[in-house]
Formats: sequence, C-alpha cells, structure tokens
Amino acid sequence: MNKNIRNIIRGMFFVAFFSLWLSGNAQSWGRLLLLGLLVTPIWGRLYCGFACPISSTIDLIGYFKPWRPTSKKHKEIFFDNKVRLITLLASLALLITFIKTKFPVPFFVALIPIGLVFTYLFGEAAWHRNCFIGTIYSLLGGISRKGYYIQNDLCLSCGKCEKICPSGCLEIKPTGVNNIDNKHCLICGKCQNVCPDENIVYGSLKNTKTKAVQKAFFD
Repeated sequence: MNKNIRNIIRGMFFVAFFSLWLSGNAQSWGRLLLLGLLVTPIWGRLYCGFACPISSTIDLIGYFKPWRPTSKKHKEIFFDNKVRLITLLASLALLITFIKTKFPVPFFVALIPIGLVFTYLFGEAAWHRNCFIGTIYSLLGGISRKGYYIQNDLCLSCGKCEKICPSGCLEIKPTGVNNIDNKHCLICGKCQNVCPDENIVYGSLKNTKTKAVQKAFFD
C-alpha cells in the first residue's frame, strides 16, 4: 500500500481514538480491538499497522527524533517468551486495577505514555514485543493466511528492511533463507517501502512458508 494512503488511514484512526476519549466513549475502542483480533488469522495484525494509537504516537515522535534501536542485550531480555509472559500478566493486573478503581484515564490511553517510556528506555522493538495488546495479537499473528514475505530468489540481503522493522521480526542473512516472523509483524509496510528492488510483498503466506522450509532443508 502507498505510504501516504496508509498514513492518512492511521491519522483518521488516531483522531477517532482521541475523539472517543474526549467524548467519554473510550470503551467503544474495545470493539475495534476485538475486530482486529478476529481478522488477524486472515490478514495479519492490521490493527497494529493501521489503527493502534500507541504505534502511531511512537512513529510521530520518531519522525522528529529517531528512537534508539533496541540493543542486543535488550533483545535477549525482552524477546524472551518468559519475560513477555510476565509483562503480559503485569499489564493484565494493571488493567484490572484501572477497572476496579474506576481510574479517570482509560487503560488504553494510559498505555500510550507507558509505551513511550518503554520505547525510550529499551527501544521500539522491545516495546512492540511486550505491548499488552500486541502480545495478545501475536498469539494469532503466526497463523495468519496473509502477510508480508520476502521473495528470496530476488533478495540482495542489503539489510535495509531489517534495520527499519519496528518489531525486529526480520533477520537478513548474507546467504540462506530470509523470512519475516509474521507472529510479530505489525503489517506496517516499512520494510516494503525501503526495499530497493521491491522484493517484499504482501500476499498469501501458505506457499511461501512451505518453500522456505524446503529451501532451508535442502541448502
């Protein structure tokens, strides 16, 4: 999808989110979250790439002052499934606290400053791997029928997509099969936009996953 069109769509969702909050109807956003979860097994994490106000805010600030990349040390910590589970449980406890105490700021709004602080301290990829909503979405992201994939026969392994990926779901190797971890892919399209030869496409993942396994086996 064209970058400008995508940004317009994100802007519309961004305005809608804060409009609902200011009008006292922030709970209505939960319906969109549920819808996004339901379509994830079919089209991937579209909510994360187009509607998430946290991701949009991170990108907006990053446009003026780029975030520091997630270090190897922090990847080892925050990419670990045990740490992600702990973060998920802590976030769930925070959500319950917000509901029971009738906290004046909606939980989904409070996640925005939390996400910004987390991103500042540990890098964007660390946040996207541990975001409460993103973690839930990742449970279905790995079985999505459609998503981004690399046409390995044409890939030059330049590494530009790996560097720009906000969730660290690409690993480009000098030789071998390069794949996108669709479980954590945000469907943001940034990798596609920077690919110099347009070798990253959005489409059916059924055949690409099979070919990747076969090539890795025979190579």
